[in-house]
Amino acid sequence: MLPRENYFTMLIVIGKKEKQCFEDIMSSFSYEIQQIYRQTKEANNQKWLMIDLEDKDRRYEDIKRIIEIRNKL
Repeated sequence: MLPRENYFTMLIVIGKKEKQCFEDIMSSFSYEIQQIYRQTKEANNQKWLMIDLEDKDRRYEDIKRIIEIRNKL
């Protein structure tokens, strides 16, 4: 399988410190991000979110906001 052009998968870990903050504002994220979060199993108080990106759409903006949450805590 060849890599797709202009495409990558982002791994973001929602840890114990970020979980409550993320869940408090989760409804403001895109439906896709909410679904990824809900469908990802928790292990060791963490959720490892694998998010596919192809362009600067809503998911792209959501990822920037999630990173901001992690940087603030």
